[in-house]
Amino acid sequence: MANYGYFYFQSDFNRLWDSLGEHLPDGNPRRQIAHPPVDPEDPYRMIHTGFFQGAVKNQQGEEREYGFYVPPTARHAGNLAFIFTGANQTAEELYQTYDWGRILEKYETVGVFIAPDGDWDREEPGKDMDFVLRVLQEAQDNQYFIPSVCSHYALGLGSGAYMASLFSILYGSTLAAFAVAGESGFTQELAELLESLPSDGDPGISKAECPLPAWIMDGSEDGKRLLHFMRRANQCGEAFLQNDVAKIRTPGLNAGGAHPMQGLRAEQVWYSEKESLSGEELVDRMVGFVTQYRRWRDRGNGDIQLSVSGESMGLIRREITAGGLKRHFHIYEPSAYRKHPDRKLPLVIASHGFSCNGLFFAENTDWHGVAEEREFFVVYTTAYPRFNERFFAGGPYKMCPTAWWDSGVTGEDAYASDDILYFQELLQVMKREYPIDTSRIYATGHSNGAGMTQCLMRLMPKEFAAFAPVGGVESYLPESSVKVPGDGVQRPVWYMMGELDLGEGWNLTEGGRNLTGVRTLCACNHTDWNQARRYENGIYRHAVSCNEEQVPMVRFTGVKGWPHTYTREAARMIWDEFFCKYSRNEDGTIAYMGHTVKG
Repeated sequence: MANYGYFYFQSDFNRLWDSLGEHLPDGNPRRQIAHPPVDPEDPYRMIHTGFFQGAVKNQQGEEREYGFYVPPTARHAGNLAFIFTGANQTAEELYQTYDWGRILEKYETVGVFIAPDGDWDREEPGKDMDFVLRVLQEAQDNQYFIPSVCSHYALGLGSGAYMASLFSILYGSTLAAFAVAGESGFTQELAELLESLPSDGDPGISKAECPLPAWIMDGSEDGKRLLHFMRRANQCGEAFLQNDVAKIRTPGLNAGGAHPMQGLRAEQVWYSEKESLSGEELVDRMVGFVTQYRRWRDRGNGDIQLSVSGESMGLIRREITAGGLKRHFHIYEPSAYRKHPDRKLPLVIASHGFSCNGLFFAENTDWHGVAEEREFFVVYTTAYPRFNERFFAGGPYKMCPTAWWDSGVTGEDAYASDDILYFQELLQVMKREYPIDTSRIYATGHSNGAGMTQCLMRLMPKEFAAFAPVGGVESYLPESSVKVPGDGVQRPVWYMMGELDLGEGWNLTEGGRNLTGVRTLCACNHTDWNQARRYENGIYRHAVSCNEEQVPMVRFTGVKGWPHTYTREAARMIWDEFFCKYSRNEDGTIAYMGHTVKG
């Protein structure tokens, strides 16, 4: 009987990329390497590319090696696949066995190759799992690349199918999909153990009920048992479709867990009794299978969705130069514009969080979906890749260059920021080339993008009619950077924070950061926070501060069970309940529902 008592079952590592200290959570120091400069001609290209080798030490001080490949096509906040080798094969040998470089470049995916010490130990797997978790920690140390928490995958070949399957189900709320071709070793004992363990994001259900797309190529009894287990997790019935390589099972129309705004569930379970493919073709199809999925962070274990490209979302990439730097953003043109090209329409500027990009934010929030229905333009912005010395001023850890907004966090003159010039140029382009209703331009963003939204609120208030920062209240920054200028300009704002968010989460405690930021804007908008109306609506806990005309000028919403995220529902709420009600008059005053608000 296998000994599973050594396992570490809590998948805290899925948030390790947020921990930017000098040491990893297990106390091991982060590696520090020299970084080449960002290429000004191609600033969004990865600065570290190729195959690298690494090593980690276990609790006994024993060192084991692993390898990883960073393709030049990888993106900031991109895909990360953990690839488990078979018996008696090193990480580098597996990398060289197939044309992994080409395949990973094709799917814009970083591959981490994890090999056993001889073979994976099925009787005492804890030591191997400890090694795997330490590799995962180091893979997310932000030195060579910065992966997205929404697109982690696992692949297993040969006996590596066992460890890939085990790891995937143990940490199912962290991964978006897995694929295995070989000996899964999924015993009845293991199935019963996993059924008894709570899922990471929702303790009310077990790991056997956490949805996770899977492709299983194992015709043994263990493989059939794994198929049954994954069918249950993904609420798939007996019926199946079939393609050239697998039988495909999907959740039924009545399966639970569908998002009201996101439609039917996207999970699938593929099953192949025999491997009809081999070599590079097999590996290509496996990587293609897993990377079609994302697990977007939401309540509980998150939500599985299909990944989509900028083209399929209908986004248009626009290149500009701002402050001497090559930049870009993505535009969504609603059908209403194409039908009536002279009709003036509103504009929403949507800014991603730290280390992400505009396409990532588009997939996550679906602001363009709201724009299509409600008839307005959307611009998804993308920050410039830079080193973190200023962003983490005084910190010991120097991560690789990544996209982040210079929103005045250092207390420097934010008017001189490259990003202010970027937004100024962006707005000029949109006003010049599209019929923008300049009285109805709005700004929203997540995390570091929420900070940038608040920077625009401080420095360019008359360009926007309202603001909606999500996952970040600016009062966590130095006091000198959060004071709203005494310019008499009102700034309608809706803050939104998750219960499990960064910093203080959804708390509004006296003397706390959130309340400090909210009260600052109340003073700007002539409202009394002490008179704010408070009410709850499902998972949403609202506080609304109105002026003497009963116009809601400052809102704060806490969302029960939310981690650090920005969801599609949030985008729709922000438009329908907030943005669409405000406009800014030519003299800089605010109008609410068509009526000018007193200054």
